[in-house]
Amino acid sequence: MAGEAGSGSSSTWLPSANAVDPVWIRYKNRTFMNKMKGPMTQILADMDKYVPIGDANWLTWMGQDNSKWVFNTECCATQTNYKMARCGPEPCANQCDSTGECGQPQGQKCEQLVKKYPCEQYYAPGKAYAGWCDKQCGYGSCAKPNVFAF
Repeated sequence: MAGEAGSGSSSTWLPSANAVDPVWIRYKNRTFMNKMKGPMTQILADMDKYVPIGDANWLTWMGQDNSKWVFNTECCATQTNYKMARCGPEPCANQCDSTGECGQPQGQKCEQLVKKYPCEQYYAPGKAYAGWCDKQCGYGSCAKPNVFAF
């Protein structure tokens, strides 16, 4: 069982986050975990302030060589595939189609959604629903490589 490292601690244990009351969010395409909603609420109040502090603490605790960290850093969740994280490139898919979580009423497919919500305005990288209709719109792992004739 890992100990909890306090601010300024020299502990080699992980910061507090475990299976008991875990709270996590995605912020700027990174995953942040904490234990219980109270501490996470405090962090959420000013992420731009706390993320650099956390990054500095992390390097102090774990070092810069992530191959020596005590967990797998290669398999990470993405903004749209946060429930079933896995290693390797994301498959070319429409997350709306596979999850059934999109539209009003819920369950609409990307083929329908892009008629009302254009790809470049809603599903392109950096947009609010980026990653949800990649196959339909040709983004992410579904993007066609640029080929230039010589």
